[in-house]
Amino acid sequence: MNEFMPLAAPGGRRVSHLFIALACAVVFFGVVGINAVPALRSVQSYLWPKALGVVTSASAGEVGGGLLGTVGAPRMACQFRVGGKNYQGGRICYGGALLPMSVFEGSLAESASSLSVGDKVPLYYHPKDPTIHVINRGVRLSLGIELVVAVLFFLYGLNRWSHYLYDDSTDGQPAALSSRPIDPQVLPFFNAYAEKIRDSNSAFHVFPNLPLRRLTNAIERYAPGFSPQRETPLVLVDDTVSGSARKGCLMTDQSLYGSEIDPERRVSLKELDDIRVIPESGWSVIGLRTQRLQTLTIPSVESVDLFVEMLRKISFDLCGISEEEDEEDTLYIQDGDPDPETAGIVNAAKSSLTDDRTWFLDDIPKTLLENAARSLSGDSEYIGLPLLLIDTTPERDATEGLLVSDLAVFGKDDEGTPVCEEISFLSDIQAARGVLCSHLDLNGTRMRLNGYSKKNTRIIADILSELSVLQKSRGRWQE
Repeated sequence: MNEFMPLAAPGGRRVSHLFIALACAVVFFGVVGINAVPALRSVQSYLWPKALGVVTSASAGEVGGGLLGTVGAPRMACQFRVGGKNYQGGRICYGGALLPMSVFEGSLAESASSLSVGDKVPLYYHPKDPTIHVINRGVRLSLGIELVVAVLFFLYGLNRWSHYLYDDSTDGQPAALSSRPIDPQVLPFFNAYAEKIRDSNSAFHVFPNLPLRRLTNAIERYAPGFSPQRETPLVLVDDTVSGSARKGCLMTDQSLYGSEIDPERRVSLKELDDIRVIPESGWSVIGLRTQRLQTLTIPSVESVDLFVEMLRKISFDLCGISEEEDEEDTLYIQDGDPDPETAGIVNAAKSSLTDDRTWFLDDIPKTLLENAARSLSGDSEYIGLPLLLIDTTPERDATEGLLVSDLAVFGKDDEGTPVCEEISFLSDIQAARGVLCSHLDLNGTRMRLNGYSKKNTRIIADILSELSVLQKSRGRWQE
């Protein structure tokens, strides 16, 4: 049974939002309804067959400033023949029904009125009903403006509707929350980051300004284990465009919940000592070691970085781990630039490698580099200076693939076990293609490259051969 109980009575929804949303809907459907047929025929006219009409009258009809009727369909008098039958008409264009045609389409009417009786003009007719025809085909400016304005009204109405549904504030006052005190061990870190997170992105709602309706939606959707008697909500990340908060994550002073996290499992803050952000194609992925916890598409990467940094520091403190102790457990990855000869070998292959999952030198994302180092290094404690990274994971988190440094090559074999070969000792380098994936055979050690082409694998093998020759030559010179 869901333990959640309402924290407070919902704040009064602003009825004005509802009225504005309804008014925008009336405007949108009214304008679209009036212009639906002209818009459809304007587009269809590009495909209509062509006929030749003869002007019978030079008058272009009314093109003045009224709202409906002849204003939206100015005419001239002409006669044309289709399929052995004569037709009368002469619609100049399909324009908007509300804007004054004299301003937007008046030039077309003036051009038509300048014609003399007996002049021939081309026109375009509906193949099934020639009485439907037009001299100037296509979507006119007045019609386009009216439809664009209608869409803007529709979008603004949606915005007001979402505020009506999910906005809990009344006159700017935050919704009431549980009186349960925040865990004193968590409070100092939360206070240090609260303002930074709140200011960094509007998708973050931070205690005490947590919209109650959004919070309720989040708890009902993906945090059924939440109880106001046990924990206090601190940060709500709304990852929805509508503002419903039915997707995203919720941090309390005890746990982290997420719409992609198993709702039956509360992720304790103590478990988040290895939480990290994996940048991925414009959005953020929060991961715990090699496990993906939550994908966030609305918040910026910078705001998610701050949020994850706060979670990590809270976890360290709850587990009694100092930041110095955590750094001691981190693999040593050397900073700096490689020597010109090494950089030249790597850069020379950039244009040949066609796989976008290959990263070079300074272009290697820091998060992906750390993931690869932890996942591929095995028992190695020193990575060296990174030169090249191949990410073969579908999730693009670099926990599978190949990491090449100035000292060694790190990867995984067919069993998923991390393997390593020092570059200076490489003598037998082979690129092979299996049934499902490519392989690099280095001194008899097979490294798996899922989804990597044999062509690109051969290029990697050539890079390793050149690096090995370079290091061996330097070793002989030093001796």
